[in-house]
Amino acid sequence: MQQHPFHLPLLEIPASGAQLTITDQTLWTEGIAEFHLAIEIQTPLRATVSIQKTQEGCLVEGTIEGALCIPCNRCLDPCVFPLSTHFRDFEPLPGEDEGDLVEETRIAEENGNLFLDLSGLLWEEFVLATPINPLCTPDCKGLCPQCGANRNRETCQCHEGAGDPRLAVFRSLSIPSK
Repeated sequence: MQQHPFHLPLLEIPASGAQLTITDQTLWTEGIAEFHLAIEIQTPLRATVSIQKTQEGCLVEGTIEGALCIPCNRCLDPCVFPLSTHFRDFEPLPGEDEGDLVEETRIAEENGNLFLDLSGLLWEEFVLATPINPLCTPDCKGLCPQCGANRNRETCQCHEGAGDPRLAVFRSLSIPSK
């Protein structure tokens, strides 16, 4: 994925650390579009980040807040989910490969200068904070598998089938108790 280029030169981070607030929505919308995610930003996302340099790398701590509109996994109705996540990550300086112990880092060298790829880190935290199985309500009834009616709003006349006939042999199995 080609992330929004938000590279922070490590030379520009003072010894006391840096505080950043990121409100540029393209940081999120480009990734959403590139991965064809069914996500809309309902309330603009805001990332607040604190970066502290160490001799071994950078400690990055922050929050991402806003609201997302995501389709329900059962009925496909749009649902609004508040997004509020806190993260803390250490990004090591790029170093020599020590056998199989290659540590991934978001600090890269370009033209002899070290940069922290903040967009990659924020995108990862955004994806981790996005609901895996979004539901409009915990008791969502979903869609009828035969006619497609939204069972939350209407009752269809479809017959609940016995399921796949190829699996009928498993319905008669019983598990012995111990």
